[in-house]
Amino acid sequence: MTLDDLITLTLEYLDDPNGRRHQPPMVISLINAGMDDVKRIVEDVDETFFSNQATVSVSSSSDVQEEDLEPDVSKIIHVENTSQSPPLPGVQVNYQTRHPTFDSRFIPAGFAPPPEWYIRGNKIGIVNPSSSFTLRYTYSKVLARLDDRDDVPEVPADYHDLIALQAAKRGFAIEQREFPKDLEQIRQEQQKQLLTFVESRTRQGPGFVQVMD
Repeated sequence: MTLDDLITLTLEYLDDPNGRRHQPPMVISLINAGMDDVKRIVEDVDETFFSNQATVSVSSSSDVQEEDLEPDVSKIIHVENTSQSPPLPGVQVNYQTRHPTFDSRFIPAGFAPPPEWYIRGNKIGIVNPSSSFTLRYTYSKVLARLDDRDDVPEVPADYHDLIALQAAKRGFAIEQREFPKDLEQIRQEQQKQLLTFVESRTRQGPGFVQVMD
């Protein structure tokens, strides 16, 4: 569905097909919030479903190196040093307690210490890198906002209807009205179907983009 389709469907669920009580900016806001609701449902099962990766070139430093995160980062899932084979997972630390780092005296010769990293605002920091390497981070991304009437959600197409239902439920709450029981039953059923889809894809392994019949 396009955003235009979702607006029409959401208004039907809100029992306001002509948009007399709900103007387009409000409906679009509800739809974007509903899309985020669906994203959270998916990520409760598979946090990598809506994920991207980015790399940072790290240079040896006496203190820390900070780099801008990708603008669509929602949550960091995994950080690793890809210059090692196999890649060496990083260790997250707090900004305030980022020092001291690992005591290199107890690391066997030829082994690199795991990269220590932290998040400060929109930056990722690497603590006291002892050598140059490539750091890769995997992150859950913020889904693109739906603004243009032709925009299509990144949520799988079979579950766009669930976005409209989540949006309508939020709209009823704003109006302090009870969400209709028949719509709630449909919403719960579609949520179960979405969870089954994600769980099935996860079981089948990362090679399958769509669930096999």
